[in-house]
Amino acid sequence: MEFLKKPLFSTETPEKNGIRVLKLKLRDAFSEFSLVLASIVASAILVRTIYGVRRHIFTSNHKYSSYFNDPKTIIIEEYKDDDSLNQEFQAVDTYLVTEVSSSLCRLRVRKDEDMKKLVTYLEINEEIVDIFENVEARWRLIFKNAELSDQCAYAKYMKYYELTFDKKHEQKVLNLYLPYITERGKAIREESKVIKLYPVNFECGVSDYIFNFDHPITFKTLAVDSELKTAVLDDLNTFMNAQEYYRNTGKPWKRGYLIYGPPGTGKSSLIAAMANHLNYDIYDLDVSEFDRSPDFFERWVIPGLPSRTIVVVEDIDCTIKLQNQELVDEPEIEGEKQLAFNHFDIAHHTLFEEIEGLLKKVEVTLAEVSGELMKSNDAEVSLQGLIKFLHLKIAEYDQVQRLEEIKGIEA
Repeated sequence: MEFLKKPLFSTETPEKNGIRVLKLKLRDAFSEFSLVLASIVASAILVRTIYGVRRHIFTSNHKYSSYFNDPKTIIIEEYKDDDSLNQEFQAVDTYLVTEVSSSLCRLRVRKDEDMKKLVTYLEINEEIVDIFENVEARWRLIFKNAELSDQCAYAKYMKYYELTFDKKHEQKVLNLYLPYITERGKAIREESKVIKLYPVNFECGVSDYIFNFDHPITFKTLAVDSELKTAVLDDLNTFMNAQEYYRNTGKPWKRGYLIYGPPGTGKSSLIAAMANHLNYDIYDLDVSEFDRSPDFFERWVIPGLPSRTIVVVEDIDCTIKLQNQELVDEPEIEGEKQLAFNHFDIAHHTLFEEIEGLLKKVEVTLAEVSGELMKSNDAEVSLQGLIKFLHLKIAEYDQVQRLEEIKGIEA
């Protein structure tokens, strides 16, 4: 065999030793191969072990991926320091169970007398994750035994929400996320709340006897003239969507209606339909003992009532002498232009001349002009509506004059 002529360890190795040398070579080769094979097997086992560890680590990290490198926690308590209900807590409560709770397995349910439907709440210590603009927010509802104090001696426990997020998102959470939750939660509660009727007396204030206003009337079932019903409904919808407009023009966000007519003509039904449409509470003011000026009512009574309410002042003609104050005469026609400028940011319009001519023929107040202008955010539509209103006023005035002339002739 040619390859045995060159022994592995010594060229002087006898031929007979060639077999031994060959055996040694084969034995060494097998040993080396075994070592390599063992190394490969060990490497495979090691790789598999490492992979298994990495997989285990990945699974564990995936389970706890909500933990943050630099966490920040905010506490939102149920009650304020003065023991009044924290509206932010209530808004968070409503938002989480309405918008985010679909993934939860456990929820608490109860009937809230202020809400139309059953209300759901998070279970104690239940955690929920919300994502806002790629920011992960972890919420947990905490119950804790309260420390008894003179200010809150009746409280056995305190309840608060714990919000945790990555500190790098702090500004977005404070400036965008929390305000969004507050507004959304309040809106949800407004949509679902039971309308309340609050009797109000000027001497005693809001009565302790508050009633649930459960009236079935709607604009669809309201038995009034269809054109009048459509006009009121459109006006209400325009008012509801005009908050920014009122703010930009520097005017308080309120709307007034004078509802008159004999008993049984649908005045109360119209108010009920408006309350159901807007989902506003009703404050019924008793002015039978009210002997102050309308200015006092406007300055002190209305501002003291909550926003998003309907204020009903009944039998106002019995207690307040209605006078045509601030009539638009020729020197004050510029006031109409100023109103148009405030509403639509326009100083000139082709319809101004026609409106000025009509204002010289009829007595109207600036409040009436302003009311017509506020019916639409479109200048052309509002000014045309004002012209139509003035023509109707002139027609009414002419009709009254003719009736007086007829009576004079008969006399």
